[in-house]
Amino acid sequence: MYNPNYHNRQSTRYPGYDYSSIGWYFVTINTKNQQCIFGEIHNSQMQLNELGMIVYDEWMNTLAIRDNIILHEFIVMPNHIHGIIEIQHSKGNRNVVGKFRSPSETLGAIVRGFKGAATKRVKSFCIQLDGKHSPCILSTTCSRSRTRMGVLQYAHTGTGTGVVKGTIWQRNFHDRIIRDQKELYNVKNYILNNPKNWSK
Repeated sequence: MYNPNYHNRQSTRYPGYDYSSIGWYFVTINTKNQQCIFGEIHNSQMQLNELGMIVYDEWMNTLAIRDNIILHEFIVMPNHIHGIIEIQHSKGNRNVVGKFRSPSETLGAIVRGFKGAATKRVKSFCIQLDGKHSPCILSTTCSRSRTRMGVLQYAHTGTGTGVVKGTIWQRNFHDRIIRDQKELYNVKNYILNNPKNWSK
């Protein structure tokens, strides 16, 4: 379940920490303005819509792009995604003193690549819709306590093309370095129980 006090917009990355390092990372990526555009919770189960399936596919596609990571438990929720990313090895020679870490190999680069690929596919999906489809995608209710609707504005050009205005993602993302097996167990359970705890 998304907690605005816990998963805020500020970067929580540790200054000076090498986020291309081997390790386990818990990430949360939120939609812009917490809009519920990926589906709905029914009977404590997440029901993905078209956008949710795109996001799911692109998260899994990260494995085809990055050969040094493993994706563990993850879930696409109405207005965010939780996932555990394990960096198995750092690319390049990490033992050479004075070598700069390539920003393309960090946790941030992994998340940016995913967000960019998902956004590109969402825009492509909206362009394929008829010009009468505005807003582009379904509006869904977040929960009994949160009723913000998910709306993607779609501008039809009249030439069979269109554009999604803005972005579907909130700037930045939340991360947590998983330090031990107990914390890993707790995070896995948190992710798996997210739909059941959504209304809370």
